[in-house]
Amino acid sequence: MSSSGILIVERHRGWSAYAANTSSAVCHIEVADPAQIASAVLKFAADKRLSTRRVVLAPATLSCFFAVVDSAGVTDRAQLRYALEAVLPIDAEQIVADSPQLDTGKRAASLSAVAIEINRFASLVGALEARGAKVWAIVPLTLLAAEEAIRRKAIQLPSMSVWYRDDESAGQADIVQFDESQSLTVWRTCDAQPASVQRELQQLGASRVESPDVGVIELARAGAASLIAGHTEPSFDLRRDELAVPEPLRRYRGAITALVLAGATFVAVTSGVLAWHARNLRQVAADLVNQQTEVFRQAVPGQRPPAAILGRLRSEHAKLIGISQTGKVTTAPIAAIDVLGVIVASLPPDVPTAIKELRIENGSVIIQLQVSDQADAGRIAAAIQAAGFETQPPATTLGDDNRLTANIVAKQKRTEVTP
Repeated sequence: MSSSGILIVERHRGWSAYAANTSSAVCHIEVADPAQIASAVLKFAADKRLSTRRVVLAPATLSCFFAVVDSAGVTDRAQLRYALEAVLPIDAEQIVADSPQLDTGKRAASLSAVAIEINRFASLVGALEARGAKVWAIVPLTLLAAEEAIRRKAIQLPSMSVWYRDDESAGQADIVQFDESQSLTVWRTCDAQPASVQRELQQLGASRVESPDVGVIELARAGAASLIAGHTEPSFDLRRDELAVPEPLRRYRGAITALVLAGATFVAVTSGVLAWHARNLRQVAADLVNQQTEVFRQAVPGQRPPAAILGRLRSEHAKLIGISQTGKVTTAPIAAIDVLGVIVASLPPDVPTAIKELRIENGSVIIQLQVSDQADAGRIAAAIQAAGFETQPPATTLGDDNRLTANIVAKQKRTEVTP
């Protein structure tokens, strides 16, 4: 199925469904019942293998209201409705309205506002959604085409342009004007006869008028495709309030999915790094056990190393220093394997590092490791100190390979033993 969506255009009589891409696929729908319109759209999508996950609804000009209202006291779209009610023959409760200036965060003297009647489109939106179609946006046809023309630089700002419908509504012409900031300042409709258009332009005092070479429908289809792909956002989107999307995060589903995948990837990579780190530490511990075995063989030649080498070495050490003398207080030796266990357990699991060298001698520890920055070296030193060691501030050096190496010197606190 094609990933392109569908543009549904309101006509003078009926509706037309277009593929929102370069395809020429079109379906003219002559019925008025919303359920039948929705069914015809889905059949068209199935026949042309088009996606209905994203549909753009484009009301005709005669279904829209436009006005420039005073911004005083208008801070949201609910207040905008009542501002329009004061200048247009409509009830605030019966319309949805939008103004792009409300999203800029800048206070303007006036607001350009567009509105449509809720009852005219609510049933169609509901029928489409009930059949699995996702109405992505509701944008007036002429404004959808005009903003696409601006994006293509087919018309320059500021300018006034005349738009002629290239379908069965060709007897109608729209006159629109955007200022330098692409704010809509004029939107009128009139008879498409040259004399009528010229009369409207004279009333508006137009000094420069443009008529794009590309047709309204072609531009609107391209604009809908760009909107569906997430490349652009419409200035006026009437898919809000009573006509709002039932799933508020629908537009951001792709971004949320990407974020979840990124999080899962981060967890997988972190788990791999921690596993590699643990494997290195196990290797260090095994090397130290081998060194301990070799020390025993040198200290007690001719004897087989016992399973509990540490306990035997402690016993031999006690004999050498005269621990058996009654009443004498001496310092108990600190086993390297015990110190190693404390050091390994104290390393912060969320700080990536690689141990290059580890030396332990009677409670004194010298660790040389690679870190990301000095802050990580400080965190590791603080963690070792919290585990019962006296530590010196870590010294860091930058190697020829641009990797940071930290040297940490620590001393485990000793205990006194009375025999």
